[in-house]
Amino acid sequence: MPDRIFRGREAKGFNWEHIIERHAPEGSVAQQRLRENPDYIVAIFENMTENQIKGCVRRGWKNREKVDTQEDVITEVIRIKYRGFDPETGYTLEMWQNQSTGIVETAYPIAK
Repeated sequence: MPDRIFRGREAKGFNWEHIIERHAPEGSVAQQRLRENPDYIVAIFENMTENQIKGCVRRGWKNREKVDTQEDVITEVIRIKYRGFDPETGYTLEMWQNQSTGIVETAYPIAK
């Protein structure tokens, strides 16, 4: 039997509103950031619908590996950064999960 990779805590949910606003082509924050810096395109799920983005993120979450931990010393919030690969779209995703709530607060592509 192959060794199982520890992928961390399961997601209790995804902050889809945040992800879509900032990383979908039609997202209001994404559009503003693209106007300010065209290189932001690397953090956009190009040519994908909201449902396709959700599927991509869920598949990437299943294939995640922990890469970093970030602690806000003022609020004491700990966020875990994961990277995951979605074999269907070819996207490598960066995903941040709040350790206390279990919610994946954001997810976005970093390479295609």
